[in-house]
Amino acid sequence: MTIILKLMRIKQWVKNLFILLPLFFSGSAFDPENLRKSVVLVIGFCFIASSVYIINDLIDSKKDKDHPGKKDRPIASGKISLLSAIILLVFFLTLGFSIILTLGNTLVVIITFVYLALNILYSLKLKNLPSFDLITLSLFYVIRVLIGGVVIGVAITNWLSICTFTIALFLGAGKRYIELYSNGTSSRMVLEKYTKEYLLYALYLSSFSTIVFYSLFCFTKGIYYELSIFPVVGGFLMYFLKLFRHEINEDPSLIFLRDKSIAFYLIVWAIIVFSLTYIFPSLQTS
Repeated sequence: MTIILKLMRIKQWVKNLFILLPLFFSGSAFDPENLRKSVVLVIGFCFIASSVYIINDLIDSKKDKDHPGKKDRPIASGKISLLSAIILLVFFLTLGFSIILTLGNTLVVIITFVYLALNILYSLKLKNLPSFDLITLSLFYVIRVLIGGVVIGVAITNWLSICTFTIALFLGAGKRYIELYSNGTSSRMVLEKYTKEYLLYALYLSSFSTIVFYSLFCFTKGIYYELSIFPVVGGFLMYFLKLFRHEINEDPSLIFLRDKSIAFYLIVWAIIVFSLTYIFPSLQTS
């Protein structure tokens, strides 16, 4: 059972929480029906995401066998056979789509298929193309936010979509930078075409863009909402501090689960936004 959970990449499911952002920002997190739809979608999407990881591992199984950091993956190590992996793939895909189909929303199903197709294209080709792999990884997060809005009938604002894209770009560039300075170009093919300087520029660009776009959004919401800018800036500064001190050696999207200082800034930001959205909505300009 443990090896199956490892194959499913349970830790990566945290990325699917982006689906809940439209629910959170729309002020309808306590609406029973919207909450139900969003939670059901997250659960279904988690199984779709696990299917995607299995597809990727099947495609890369031969390469992973010779890779020091990936040779212990369930398929590459032989702990799960190719046939068993394919059976699990079909099972998780069926389970994921079955759960999503219970929502009765055709557009949600279509977007899920698009997400799956884009992931397959990424695993086959795009992940080996510099720049394209970062853009595609960022689009995966935007799709999560988009589908989260569709399932509850909420239009995604330009601010939410662009901020999601830029922060996802930051996470992707951070992951590639960590892989490059930790393992060199042996981690993945695309790293042979990147340089540390390029990835640092991508980190600077995406972090600066996120702060600017988020700040502009806050300016439209009033002075109290602007207080949430400070923990955002603090979080980025803390991340860069730990990055340059080589204290980050994992997927940046998971860092807040283990790093207390970055988690602190995230919690402060969440408390401010939650308070202004649900407790004191009158303090917002619009």
